[in-house]
Amino acid sequence: MLYLVILSLVTLVACLLSNWYAAQRAKHASWPKIVDSVHDHIPPIPKWIPELLMILPVVYLVLSCQWTWLSRGAEIYLWMLLFKCVFVHATVLPSIDRNCDRPFFTLGNCNDYMFSGHTVLVTVAALAAMSAGLWSPAMAGLYVMVTMIAITAARNHYFVDTLVAALFTVAVWKSTCPH
Repeated sequence: MLYLVILSLVTLVACLLSNWYAAQRAKHASWPKIVDSVHDHIPPIPKWIPELLMILPVVYLVLSCQWTWLSRGAEIYLWMLLFKCVFVHATVLPSIDRNCDRPFFTLGNCNDYMFSGHTVLVTVAALAAMSAGLWSPAMAGLYVMVTMIAITAARNHYFVDTLVAALFTVAVWKSTCPH
């Protein structure tokens, strides 16, 4: 438990500093918007929809008392957020919202896209539910895909950010939880 608390604090500090630095770099760039098929073909949806979809499997795991899988999922989620700090600098993408101006103390900024922390959370929760025998692989995959589209349709991310997050999360999960 102490390990998860320390990992949480390290992750929090790393994310704050990383996002601040990426935001400073992005302020001085004038990029065109990236073409995204989901943005082009699906109208924007309210931002609360993907937030709700993201939280539901976590609540389901808590209500099912799946403490082992919740702990394992939390550990992988925190490690993935640390990896994200590197990705944020390696790939600073143009802001989806040209009027975005978030303060320093937020965990996300206007160019915090590659890769999607929202998708990491829903993918980890779906994998934990699947590993606990609560969801079938088809249900987990469908839920993650629908949530990825919702995250993109809410204009929280580009679709490529959600795709990279889901694939990277599955790879880390499979390499650390081989069953």
